[in-house]
Amino acid sequence: QPAALSGSLVAAGPPVAERMMGDDILIFRDESGRPGVLGKKGAHRFADLSYGRVEAGGLRCVYHGWVFDVDGNCLETPAEPPSSTMKTRVRQRAYPCREAAGAVWAYLGPGDPPLFPKFPALQDPAYCYVARWQGDSNWLQASEGNIDPVHTSFLHQIEPKDPEMRKRWGVFSVNARPEVSAVETRFGVRLFTKRRLPGGDDMLLRVTNFVMPNACAVGGFEGNLGNGGMTMLWDVPIDDEHH
Repeated sequence: QPAALSGSLVAAGPPVAERMMGDDILIFRDESGRPGVLGKKGAHRFADLSYGRVEAGGLRCVYHGWVFDVDGNCLETPAEPPSSTMKTRVRQRAYPCREAAGAVWAYLGPGDPPLFPKFPALQDPAYCYVARWQGDSNWLQASEGNIDPVHTSFLHQIEPKDPEMRKRWGVFSVNARPEVSAVETRFGVRLFTKRRLPGGDDMLLRVTNFVMPNACAVGGFEGNLGNGGMTMLWDVPIDDEHH
């Protein structure tokens, strides 16, 4: 799941606190720029690591100075005697993560993470625009809206001044009763939406994909970016009422 935008994380900068799927986590970059995702509650007395400083190869807790690296290894326990081996027996909760397409992705499930998907949108596209926002609803409501092909005729009805944009988007506003069909796929559900273009027999076919468990992929132009491309959306649960 996408946990943070790459641009929000500065090497050796302050950690970013988030909640994903009911878990409180921290995302940070160490001095070398490696991203890490740790549990927010520290292994020592549940101290809040969001106040920590990135130094000495990891994130240092400001309470007693323990340092944890991006893999959850404890690197320092400063108050212990020099002969102490306590740090070798301490682990901070850490989640596997990787960086791709302008975001840091984290695996919060059990065991080893699955293979990272080779979706075209995640394979270092030549042009990539990445954004995030918070929705005050359950994630499933948002996913349902993402793949709904009919709402574009009303919610996204616009009057663009640019003739090319009017040509592209106008088909949605003039045809509120498209022909919709759906098929199950190995990754979820694919919807086909056909609208007749005004002034002729040409048809517009828009393909929308629901990608299990909480992603959506829509092919084609988006806004003023021109032909081609793909829009992908992930509705990441924060809790039952927010995503």
